[in-house]
Amino acid sequence: MSLNLILQIAKKDLKGYFDQPTGYILLVIFCSSLSFSFFGTIQTTQEASLRAMFTILPWVLAIFISAASMRLISEELRDGTLEILLTQPIKSWVVIVGKFFAAFSFVSIAILLTATIPISLQFFGDLDEGAIFAQYLGTLFLTSSFIAIGLFASSLTRNQIVSFIISLVVISALMVSGLPFVTYAMPTDIALLLQTLSPLIHFAGISRGIIELRDILYFTALILTFLSASYLVIKSKIVSSKSRSYQILQISVAVFVFLIILVGWFGNSIRGKIDLTENQLYTLSPASVRLLSELDDVVTINYFSSKEPSAQNAIVSRDVNDFLDGVVASSNGNVKIIKRYPDVNDDERVIANNFFIPPVQFSDMSEGELKVKIGWLGLALTYSNNLEYIPLIQTVDGLEYQLMSKIYKLTKKERTKVSFLLRMQDPNPTVAPFRNFRLALTEIYRIREVPENQAGVPDLSDVEMLVVPGHAQFVSNEMRFALDEYFANGGKALFLIDSVSIETSSLSGLPNYFSLSEYLTKYGVTVEDNIVFDPKANEILPFPTQQGTVSLPYQYWPRVNSVETKISGGITTAVLPWASSISTNNVNSNNIKVEHIELLKTTDNAAVDSMYVDLSPNSDRLKTVSDIERSERLMAVAISGKRCPPGVDSCDLDSQNQFRMIVIGDSQLIDDGIIQNYPQHLALSVNWLDWLGQKDSLVSIRSKGASIRKLLYESKSEEQLTKYSNIIGVPAIIIIIGLIRLIYRRISTQRTYKRDD
Repeated sequence: MSLNLILQIAKKDLKGYFDQPTGYILLVIFCSSLSFSFFGTIQTTQEASLRAMFTILPWVLAIFISAASMRLISEELRDGTLEILLTQPIKSWVVIVGKFFAAFSFVSIAILLTATIPISLQFFGDLDEGAIFAQYLGTLFLTSSFIAIGLFASSLTRNQIVSFIISLVVISALMVSGLPFVTYAMPTDIALLLQTLSPLIHFAGISRGIIELRDILYFTALILTFLSASYLVIKSKIVSSKSRSYQILQISVAVFVFLIILVGWFGNSIRGKIDLTENQLYTLSPASVRLLSELDDVVTINYFSSKEPSAQNAIVSRDVNDFLDGVVASSNGNVKIIKRYPDVNDDERVIANNFFIPPVQFSDMSEGELKVKIGWLGLALTYSNNLEYIPLIQTVDGLEYQLMSKIYKLTKKERTKVSFLLRMQDPNPTVAPFRNFRLALTEIYRIREVPENQAGVPDLSDVEMLVVPGHAQFVSNEMRFALDEYFANGGKALFLIDSVSIETSSLSGLPNYFSLSEYLTKYGVTVEDNIVFDPKANEILPFPTQQGTVSLPYQYWPRVNSVETKISGGITTAVLPWASSISTNNVNSNNIKVEHIELLKTTDNAAVDSMYVDLSPNSDRLKTVSDIERSERLMAVAISGKRCPPGVDSCDLDSQNQFRMIVIGDSQLIDDGIIQNYPQHLALSVNWLDWLGQKDSLVSIRSKGASIRKLLYESKSEEQLTKYSNIIGVPAIIIIIGLIRLIYRRISTQRTYKRDD
């Protein structure tokens, strides 16, 4: 019976939204403003993600829901219909719940209309569908809590405008309570409580794609608190404030308020989460669990943190705690955590210093004063008298790989040696090239240069893995022989070949006759003498002009896609500056047998510039591309095979050691400047080395979250169509539907009633 009454009330109020222009106006303003803000944000980033939209959404919802809910009870109070409704055999809570569901249904329709944004973007980029599902689910929880607040505000007054203002003020106060400009003026304990009571803090976790139990409990408590408060206000109009039932109701509301404070205060102790992101970005990967379970001794993690962290550092500290608890739970007893608080214990401060975990100064604005607070947030790992440490943790993003690489480094007795064969033109003797790449390798490898004998020939006899970046010197027969011998013994090498030398000052190219491309032909791989460009998938770069610096699409920096994601470790895209295409052919002779695996490819819209005299963004070559020239281009390839020793025409190939190579026509993939702007290149290149060295366990860990999802539009017109179909198209459809319904209602009201004979 109660359910039918709830549905009838909800249906009546929901119908009221669409029986007058106000409902359609609210929908139009909501959809157009949200779409306009979102597309304005991603216009420069071109990221295939809805994070920007869900960052804006709470603030838009605060206004929209306050306006949508202001009439729910205020209108009934103004017209005197609430008293009539409550004199019927209908309980007050049924009225509250019915009106709540009416508003929830209306706002849900508005949120559902925004689904055109991810649907339209999915045609041009690979969106994380799991994260999007979590984001919309979290939005429904946020919406429900805001509606409960709006319903409460509406029950306080007959004036809808006053109701709107009260609702907006309460929602805004809750949201800003956790922001720095508010917590700065509070004592630290109060600031931490206000942070955990803010819906923005709880919604932020869900918007990343994580559904946590503490967030669900928070929103549930918030909804019940304000629904109970609304019920209390309505009850006060029909029963005496001294009656027992009213006093019990007051106690119930107080309990819910106390509950929400408890959830906020002790929320950090509440465990349980579901990671809905596509690659389980916030859950320990199977490779990490396997690495931990296979340890032959206990790894001790000393976690140094402040007992009373600053308000600005408290959330990171909480997330690190949760992460470490997950590590211990997955380690099968092989990991032990010792939590140390140097800020309250002098002995542990000495231990932190001995473990190279320094104190860090944090800005802490409390009670209206700017204070410099000394704090700690770092890890020190010990294993068999060996030590590794992370001096400062600024975010949990990437912490899994940092920790696992440290454990891998501690527990492996011998680390593979990676040798660089650096034979480039005009090397800088004072600066080691590819510094960031080398630094990343030191986490799990030993780095060394290739020694040369007295004749200047590289000595590869003790080389385990070889990196050849941008070779540009004469290749002697002795060097070819040394390489052949190396691969005959099962060598592994990453070749970053520059077939064209780029003059960046003039944006032109010159052929590089010593790139080692010709040597690789015996393995069925040729790095072509060209520069690839792609009109569809490319980067937008700043260029100086007479009018100043302008951002232009630069087709000679194509964005390429991974073909074999297992070797790339899940990295889906990369940007290749001035790269050359690769061609392959089968090699299956008596002395060499190889297998090719395609790694990176362009879109099917790419073409090549074989003259490369003008590599400017307005090059004439870019304007003279015929359809027959456009095709998918291979940009990187993996090679595995066996070969006879050099000079031997035939041998038993099956008895030979297997060699592995990866070849890419671009050494700037690992250039320091490029890696700073495209950090996924670092993960991609190190993943390739892991595959060469058959260390596949770390590939999937390193790549979590490293790949950047980009939107790839065929043309500017496609981008504009997607943008304005959401900003203008969806609101236009709402207006048309609203006009049709309102005209139909007007015609219906003017129709003359005739009774059938």
